[in-house]
Amino acid sequence: SWLDWVVITQPTYAKEGVERRICNNCGADEERSTPKLIAKPTEIVLNMQEAGMNFRQTMRLFANVYPEEAAYSADIIWESSDENVLTVNEYGEVYAANLGTATITAKTADGSVTATCEITVKYSTLQWIIVYILFGWIWYL
Repeated sequence: SWLDWVVITQPTYAKEGVERRICNNCGADEERSTPKLIAKPTEIVLNMQEAGMNFRQTMRLFANVYPEEAAYSADIIWESSDENVLTVNEYGEVYAANLGTATITAKTADGSVTATCEITVKYSTLQWIIVYILFGWIWYL
């Protein structure tokens, strides 16, 4: 004959809670976890809305989720509009694979909230010099 569940630790947005109940006859007890609180994201803000990168350079984008409580439960999915120009992994690390412009999008798993950053990939001055020295003579043939 179990008594009602009693909250031992309240759940938060960061961790689960704990409940316990006791047997009225023998005094045995059992515990169970209660799920974390979940807040729905309303906004994603990236640390950049547009950027420039050099060819074969890597950089990282950071996504801030609002309200702050939603950051604990929000799954952010990163996508590139053109994988030939920019690739992005699940941590927001962007690699400039080719010259051009592409848009990186951070969105919630359900797609309801998004944020974007447009990135243009160019050669650095040193890369231009190397390309000109190595391949420039071909243009004169």
